[in-house]
Formats: sequence, structure tokens, C-alpha cells
Amino acid sequence: MAKPYSMDLRERAMRRVAAGESAHSVAAVLKVSVSSIIKWAQRQRRTGSVAPGKMGGRGFWREAQQVQEKRIWASLPSSLRIAWKGVLKPRHFLGVRLAVMTMSWISASDRRSMSM
Repeated sequence: MAKPYSMDLRERAMRRVAAGESAHSVAAVLKVSVSSIIKWAQRQRRTGSVAPGKMGGRGFWREAQQVQEKRIWASLPSSLRIAWKGVLKPRHFLGVRLAVMTMSWISASDRRSMSM
């Protein structure tokens, strides 16, 4: 994976843009793409900083997993919550096709969405 450009380079580019130079001329002088200059300017207007955003990770999927875990946990009776906590993790149910008709503790709407 490529590394983000340094903060020094980003700040020099934004000083030139603020001084009135075009994105094309700044990009040519600093040997970066025009789209980088434009995106940095947009980020500076939006956030007040040209710092790079977080790279990589599985943020969306981790959040989706947590939401699903909470839904499944909430649908369990208390007797199964204890067993669930000790044996199974909610992530075992994500992306796995289950024989959900045998799981009477899952709501009808969950059964429909899980048995695709």
C-alpha cells in the first residue's frame, strides 16, 4: 500500500494555492498529481487540515458486525446468553447460512433475512 504524502509537502502546496497559484502549476512544481492538490484543498476547506485520513482497516465491516452482534444478543433469552458468551461469538453467525428454522429464538424478520 502506498504511503501518504508528507505533511510538509501538503502544507507547502496549500500555501502556494492560498497565494493564488493554480492547482496545475503547484502540481507541476511539486511533482504531484493535480488531483492530489485539489483533494488537499477540498480537505482543508472541509476539515481545516490537510492531514491524511486513516488508511486501510475494516471500519465498515467491524461496525456492521457490532450492529449484528447487538441484534442477535438482544434476541436471545437470558439462558442462551450465558451459553452464547461462553461458547459462541456472534461473529460466527455473520456470513454463514444457518438452519434458522430450528432456532426458535430468532425473530421471524431475522429468519427471513438470514435464509437468503
